[in-house]
Amino acid sequence: MTLLGLIGNPVSHSLSPLMHTCTASKLGLNLRYLTVEVPTAESVGQTLTALHDLGFRGLNVTIPYKEEAARHACKLSGVSELIGAVNVLTRVDDGWEGHNTDHTAVRDAVRERIGEGGFRALVMGAGGSARAVVAALLDSGAEEVIVANRTYSRALELANLFTRSFGAKVVAVPLERARNEAKETKVVVNTIPAGLLKSAELPLDSGDLRDDALLVDLVYGPEGSPMFRLAVSRGLALVDGIEVLARQAAHSFRLWTGIVCDHKSMEAVARFAIRRWHS
Repeated sequence: MTLLGLIGNPVSHSLSPLMHTCTASKLGLNLRYLTVEVPTAESVGQTLTALHDLGFRGLNVTIPYKEEAARHACKLSGVSELIGAVNVLTRVDDGWEGHNTDHTAVRDAVRERIGEGGFRALVMGAGGSARAVVAALLDSGAEEVIVANRTYSRALELANLFTRSFGAKVVAVPLERARNEAKETKVVVNTIPAGLLKSAELPLDSGDLRDDALLVDLVYGPEGSPMFRLAVSRGLALVDGIEVLARQAAHSFRLWTGIVCDHKSMEAVARFAIRRWHS
């Protein structure tokens, strides 16, 4: 049996086990996908060692440990080395190799909606997911990316990283500036766990957004996220957290199994589950 898993905190809401299990069943694969809630960042290294010893082939990493997991990987591939954050780990003999499929998922979704180049973007949050999003937006041709975060020093660190690496215009602002920045922004991305954590609130309301804005949300939940409800209230285009989740999951599945699968089938499974939660 192939063992896969998800580490993070929280993980109980995750749709990843269902998506990967259904995909494996459809393909006739003997696969089991488990969730592992890791209490602290200090526990990540020990957890990864234990899961490697138990024979796990691959792992997903969710908030808030994407940067910590990158630090414990023995190798980082592709853009994940630049980003310094991973959401996928694949087993190698001496540990884990880190990858970032969040980057690929957001890049592909944005390109499908608006093509490449010529837009300004706002990213709320400055953690591991935000690093992947900024890289994806720059790869999609964003002319300027604004990073807004509650802890300004974290936003500044992220902005400086990409300014040095890409020569791009990435600007840090305090989170309270997000409302003003959004009014002049085509693409607005949320990586703050608003709706998952009581301490995280979305700093926008419906009047802060352009009529042609594209909203991208990395959060999902059984009752929809604050970003989702904001998009619905204004009738705005939205790449929601379930689509991002399914896109990155399909890329993760390929890394673990070598099998290319359609993200839309994974997305359909996730949306069905969300509907069942509501019923």
